[in-house]
Amino acid sequence: GAAKGLENNFNRLFGNFATNSVFVWAQSTSMPFKGFQEGKSMTLKMSDIENINNEIEGLEFVVPRHQGQAVAINNFKTGTFGLFGDYPEYNKVDPKNFVQGRFINHNDILEKKKVCVIEEEIYKQLFDKDEEPIGEYIKINNINYKIVGVYREGNIRMGGPQGSIHIPFTTFQQVYNRGDTVGWFMITGKPEYDIIQIEADVKLLLKNLHNAHPEDERAFGSFNLGEAFGKFMGFLL
Repeated sequence: GAAKGLENNFNRLFGNFATNSVFVWAQSTSMPFKGFQEGKSMTLKMSDIENINNEIEGLEFVVPRHQGQAVAINNFKTGTFGLFGDYPEYNKVDPKNFVQGRFINHNDILEKKKVCVIEEEIYKQLFDKDEEPIGEYIKINNINYKIVGVYREGNIRMGGPQGSIHIPFTTFQQVYNRGDTVGWFMITGKPEYDIIQIEADVKLLLKNLHNAHPEDERAFGSFNLGEAFGKFMGFLL
């Protein structure tokens, strides 16, 4: 009855999303530490990935992402969308339902290719009904990218209601001059591990790595999908 309906709603919201996941991002400190004033900005780095993988047990994936805004143009059609710099592994955490083509691959990452993967809604906005998108170019913030994949979005709209464009993480780093920084991490735990414990361990490790007070609750932000899912399932029972 009602419980089943709620569960269906949750599944519709989160789709194939790995529910034992936590998102972690950098904020600013709320406590002085080691000669640093409070209010110091934290920044996640690529080197954090190796440290997290080495120090923390029970991890399945640690996937860095960058996020921004994109004005995309095809001939005279245009729109503003969410832009993500992604690794191939992202598609394991949030599997896409491909209508055509593929997701970002390792070759795209290595060669910093100007390729993109778009949501079907974006295809509909930028192309005529029978146009073939794969292999075509669109301008994203004034740079040409070749479309390699089109997917149908589930209902967890990471790019917001306006839809998502994905480009290789390394291309995003280079084009937007992000150096070795990371916008945020998606971290997925193995099924037998407690994702809430993983979240606490990851944040404590990051505070150590970035000179924030171990008890500073504000230095790094997180959203625990597993915890949300657990509360939801508890609410059903």
